[in-house]
Amino acid sequence: MTINDFLQSLKPSGDGSFEDLLGALLGALTGLRFYAARSGDQGGRDGRASGSAGGDIVFECKRYSGNTSLRDRELMGELAQAHVSLPELDVWIIAASREVTDQNLNGLQTFGKEHGIDIVPLESLPEGDGTLDFLVGAYPAVVERFAGPNQFAALTIAIEEAANNPKTQARLAELRKKFLQPNAGWPSWREISHQEWNRIVSQEAASRSRFGQPLDVSAGGIPRIDAEAALDAWWNNDPSELFAMTGEEGDGKSWAVAQWLTNQVRNTKGDFPPIVFIPSRDAGSAKTLEDLVLENVQGLLPNGDWRSKLHRWLEYRDADGKVLTAAFVHSLSNSRSIYR
Repeated sequence: MTINDFLQSLKPSGDGSFEDLLGALLGALTGLRFYAARSGDQGGRDGRASGSAGGDIVFECKRYSGNTSLRDRELMGELAQAHVSLPELDVWIIAASREVTDQNLNGLQTFGKEHGIDIVPLESLPEGDGTLDFLVGAYPAVVERFAGPNQFAALTIAIEEAANNPKTQARLAELRKKFLQPNAGWPSWREISHQEWNRIVSQEAASRSRFGQPLDVSAGGIPRIDAEAALDAWWNNDPSELFAMTGEEGDGKSWAVAQWLTNQVRNTKGDFPPIVFIPSRDAGSAKTLEDLVLENVQGLLPNGDWRSKLHRWLEYRDADGKVLTAAFVHSLSNSRSIYR
């Protein structure tokens, strides 16, 4: 018996069902408690857990045969329902006893990016190399609770093959990280932040409009070697501390910083925090750094519960020592720039 055959033999919902098995497997993987949704209007989810730093992780199950296709419109509707009913939704899992195709995921991932929700497909394939198959193979004791003695004996070979697949441990580690680290939405913000930054610094008119001065550094220009060396030293040693660059008006402080940021995004191939470059006219004396960052995120991604996500990002970044964002507040009036 294959794992795919076993999953399709389970009833869709209720005690001992595909939904129950999925919740138990996810609990074994993460250490979180997944609660089954009540029957009836489930709000786009079959089960839910609260992440380690808050935020909701939910799963939607589709126990279909290989001949029954997932319906894209139905999936989109369920994701939208989950978003409305759970404002702090971080992760939406689609678990299926068949293949989840790129076509199934396209609309879901677009919605997820706009709303700060990670979309995670778990699929079972006849060949036994789907992520859901690996999850089954990793926790045979859980599976045994849902299979009869003869059925479990027939599954033994398939479970061992899934457990020993060279992809299994890496794939499950990636899943565990995604579920336990409250990072949902941050990669989308980073990607769109970099796109917007590159757009602004490639056009003189756009940079004048946004920053009040021409900072179209993409075309090159005279490098500020000393300034770039100071920025490199700060970033490589203690980027969580404040960095202040001072000088006379017209010294090229803003140009040096803009050029350095552009090079960082380019040289790291996007592996650089989101950029928040704030002219002093936009800061205001009553605004906190949190408010300024939120304004940036909401301007780029108007949907989503970004304030609560920001708090989870901060907790995660504090725990692993990584930088949440590169925030730059520039002042023309006193010829000073402060960066963090």
